Order: sequence, then C-alpha cells, then structure tokens
Amino acid sequence: MKKSAILLSFLLLILTACGADPKPVETIRVVEEEEIRKGMYQEVEYLERMPQVTQIAPFMPENAISGCFCANGDTVFYLAYFGDYLLDQETGNNKEFEPQYNTQIWAYDKESGSCALIYQYDEDWCVEISDMVCDESTLVWEDYGDEGWRLQAMPLDGSASPEIIISKADMKSDIWSVTPAVCGNRVYWYDSKAGEEGFSAYEYDLTSGTLTRLQEGIAGTPYEHISVMNRMFTFCETAEDIYRLQFRNMDTGDSLLLETTVPVLNPISNGRVCAWRTSYDSDKRLYVYDHKADTMEWIELPKDVLEKEGDFFSYAVLDRMVIVNYRGSSLSRVGRLLCYDIETKTYTELAAVDENGTLMYTFQDSESRVSLEMSLEQDDFQVLEIFYDSEQN
Repeated sequence: MKKSAILLSFLLLILTACGADPKPVETIRVVEEEEIRKGMYQEVEYLERMPQVTQIAPFMPENAISGCFCANGDTVFYLAYFGDYLLDQETGNNKEFEPQYNTQIWAYDKESGSCALIYQYDEDWCVEISDMVCDESTLVWEDYGDEGWRLQAMPLDGSASPEIIISKADMKSDIWSVTPAVCGNRVYWYDSKAGEEGFSAYEYDLTSGTLTRLQEGIAGTPYEHISVMNRMFTFCETAEDIYRLQFRNMDTGDSLLLETTVPVLNPISNGRVCAWRTSYDSDKRLYVYDHKADTMEWIELPKDVLEKEGDFFSYAVLDRMVIVNYRGSSLSRVGRLLCYDIETKTYTELAAVDENGTLMYTFQDSESRVSLEMSLEQDDFQVLEIFYDSEQN
C-alpha cells in the first residue's frame, strides 16, 4: 500500500461474522509516537464546511433538573428528575415523596417549540436515569433498580411501553453503570465481568431479542462511550506496548487495523476521521487519524488555554471535523467549544461560556449530529446542538 510519510500500519481483516474471532494479523509496521507530528491549525471566523449550531431551551417542570438527553432529527428527548429537590443534604429533613415526583421523560419539538411528557414512572421513589440515546425509531435509556443498572427501550411511534431489555443481573456484570449507543435497531454497550481480562462489547438486537458479544479483551475502561457510527464499530486492544485500533464494518465483518505505540483511549470514528485521547487525567493533546489521507497527527490546545491550565474535556466527530470541548478551573472562560477541519487545517469557536456557565459532556448523537448541555447560570437547562449533513453540503 503506497501512502505518504507518517503513515500507519493498516491491514484488511476478514471476519466470518460479528463476534467471530479475527484471522491472524500480520503486522506491517508500527507507528512510533515520535513519528507523529503536530497538526498546524489556524483559527478562522468561518470554516469551509461550517456546521449548524442551534441553542435550545426546552421546558423544564418546576423543581426538576435534567442530567441526560439525546437528539434525533427535530426532537430532543430529556429527563426531568425531582430527587435532588426532595433531598435536603444540609439538614437531612427530606421532603416526602409524592406521585407527581416520579421521574419523567419529555420530548421537545424543535420546529414548533412545543414540549410533551412522553413517559412517567409509577414508583414510590425517584428513579435515576444516567444515559439516554436514540435513533430514528427507538429511545433507549439506563436506569437503576434494586439489582443495579437496567437498559430500557421504548418505540418512538408510541406502539409499546418501555421494556427492560437487559440488566446488570442478566449480564452478571461487575460494573455499576454502562453507556449505551443505539444504531439500526440495535443497542451497543461495553461491559465487564469478574475474572475477565479487559472488557467486552455487546450488541442487543431489538427486533429478534438476541444478545451477541462482538469483541472481548478491549483496552481502556468499560465506562467509555462505545463508538458505532455509519455501521462502523471502533475499538482498541493492546498487545505488550502496542495499541491495536480496529475499525470494523458491522455489516460485512471486514476490519481495518491501525497499530501504534501512542496510547488509545475512548476512540471515536465515523469512517472519515477518528479521534482519541491518551489519558483520563489532564490531556493537552488529542490524537486524530484521517481515514482518507491515511495520516495521523495530534492537535494541541490553543496557546491561551495552555497558559491557563485548561485541557480537553470531551470530543466528537462530524464529517471531516473534530468537535472539541475544553474546560478548566483556572480558565477565564469556563468552557469553549472548538471545531477543527482536519483537511483545511483551520479551526473556529462554536460556543463559549464565562465563569457563570458550563459546557457539559459532548455527546455523539449520530454521524451528523453532536449535542451537549450548556448552562449559562445555576439550574439553567439548555441544549447546544451541532449539525452537519455532508449530503446536503
């Protein structure tokens, strides 16, 4: 394979089926960390491919807070949780639970600006929900029962009530929480069991009700957000000091393998660009692989951020762009959202908040949509949506 300078070790693997063991891999070359160069980016006002940024302020019931949400097309689904209102941590004089304080899920229509309550629990306590994801047909969320985490699924056409599809007890899991993704009527997540080395990726088919273990021995932590976009599953294994980053086509089972000595944690790929971090602590660099050019580079935070001890908080990918969210306790601005175009080597600022606001975790809703919660003041709930459709641009 003839490629330009830095490049990475790739090999095509043919897998017999999802979850099957890969055939032996012949390593062509390993990319050493010192070979990888810094991407030289220039800040501009507008990118050549500029994503659409929308600020949304859905209705929130009195005394409720959110904490998780997801976006799909013209709808934002979000949690309304009353547990914090009932709990008095200072005095211990908690308010008495009443049925109206049952946990709720709301839907906000971006076109009409209307909100609707689409589900409310019927329990005698405030059920906690920690993650919420959706595709075109199904809303999936993680809540917690007596035996730990559970994944619930509800059709968006209203044809059925929520149903528990899998739980910590079913999986014999030894982790306290999972982070699901949903794509093509299938739910994906990482999980770990006592005695196993590394962790595994699982797929649950909502149509057939079948559970498949896609891959075991994955490196990192099972609390990462699993990356499944454009029917591509991205994950990393380790072998001695080598990180084996694999991009697997979920329909054909074919995979591309990249090997490097750079640590790979929480990789996200859409088939055009892949981004990952190297540490769960303070990160000053974000590594990026360009599928089209077959090159790897690292992105450094802007000078003003480095001077104020900021670091990368979370990130996502849209087409050939990397969306980066940074924040830090000593920054003059608590949060800043940047968008890097890896082809034109330019970047721009999409959003920023001062010391009174916060940019929360950046979620990869789909291959064309990224969203995050933005609070401009205490108890304020707003959603910032970043959208780019390559087929319309």
